[in-house]
Amino acid sequence: MNIKMSSFCKEDIAEISIFSGYPQAIVREVLEFKFLLDVEKYFTTKKISLPYIGNLDIKFLGDKIIEGNREAIIEGSFTPSDFFKRIIGEAEDGNNELIQELLEQKIRPALSAIINDE
Repeated sequence: MNIKMSSFCKEDIAEISIFSGYPQAIVREVLEFKFLLDVEKYFTTKKISLPYIGNLDIKFLGDKIIEGNREAIIEGSFTPSDFFKRIIGEAEDGNNELIQELLEQKIRPALSAIINDE
């Protein structure tokens, strides 16, 4: 069973697929498993981890009915990881060397694999 995605999720999957060299179906499957794990974690810790980015603390406030469907009312607070703060700080200061280095480390092998497959 596939989870229905919004258009921005589809765009994210397409971009990850392009940069990683993995088929969109694989990327989607991995992200669906991450989503399911996050929902499970919510019920035990009330937190969701965003790899490399930080943590999202979630608070359930209640329910509301919209067009006959029940929707949760939630609040969230974000705690960025030290790594994410470093990346953002450097980028805001005009220093993109670290992010360029990370992209090159990831993209170069993916492009090489694609070229060698052809």
